[in-house]
Amino acid sequence: MKVSCLFIFCISIFSQVFAQVIVDPLPTYNKHLAERWTGTYMQVSQYRVKGSPYFLGAAFPGILKFDDGNTRNDVRILYDLYNEKVEMEKDSILFELNQGVSEYSITLPKEYGGEKLVFRNAASFGDSKKKGFYNIVSESGKYVFMKEFKLKLVPDPANTLAKDYKMFEQYYEYFLYDTSSRNMKKIKLNKKSILSFFENKSVVESEINNSKIDVSTEYGVSLLLTRIGTL
Repeated sequence: MKVSCLFIFCISIFSQVFAQVIVDPLPTYNKHLAERWTGTYMQVSQYRVKGSPYFLGAAFPGILKFDDGNTRNDVRILYDLYNEKVEMEKDSILFELNQGVSEYSITLPKEYGGEKLVFRNAASFGDSKKKGFYNIVSESGKYVFMKEFKLKLVPDPANTLAKDYKMFEQYYEYFLYDTSSRNMKKIKLNKKSILSFFENKSVVESEINNSKIDVSTEYGVSLLLTRIGTL
């Protein structure tokens, strides 16, 4: 009995620790791009740019969900961060999906963490003029925690003296969304920024302090949203 209880306790602790380990694929991808890129440069405005406008520079297996309720799971999916649109690859042919995709999910390879990522059309969050898709980090009660992947041009580390040589660097920004009020706010992973989203700040702050929640991590923010539920 003691052995069994100890075993269950260890598994519980491991699960809690493991749940907090969320692999971020962007540092790996950006590092590879900066140090070991062997592709050709593309012309963007007045710059010669290395890298890919696609999320993590590749197509990944996944599932497409359309506005009419249909799905496709026999394709590979690409997300063009530069033009904020989804494309699919089937039999080595690339197809543009200009409209009609409500949600899609992709499964990353092991070198990028092997996670399944879900992306939802920005129009789902009350702004029909907003293009692109948000990656859903977690949903709890009436709250959605998500991030938006983006591109920026940075100096090419391999050509630091040439001002017209740039690199596509991928990054993201965090958002919180309230499904009841349809309020969305860009946040940073710190207590001050997160509290600015909530009307009942004192209750949320008490939960953070009393439960010792580390809101500088995605896991911590997701845990907080689970704890406060529908506040």
